[in-house]
Amino acid sequence: MIFHVRQKVVCVDASLANNPWHRANPLVKNRVYEVRKVGGYNRSFVDIDGSGRMWEEERFRPIVETQTDISIFTAMLTPNSKERVEA
Repeated sequence: MIFHVRQKVVCVDASLANNPWHRANPLVKNRVYEVRKVGGYNRSFVDIDGSGRMWEEERFRPIVETQTDISIFTAMLTPNSKERVEA
């Protein structure tokens, strides 16, 4: 999985890392973060808070943002002129 800068991700693994720097500011499971930096050689790491601390990307999954089209629902609320019956 490859993330990109400014991508929204959600934490799926908030287990504490061995690094004391990470323990000072732990991840929160199910919290949404924004990728600030991507790096790594054999593995990919992401910086989610601009601090320079790099977390394994396996700890996150991408947020898929979809545009919802509600036009079908607004059409249901708009009366059709052919169906109008005048009294």
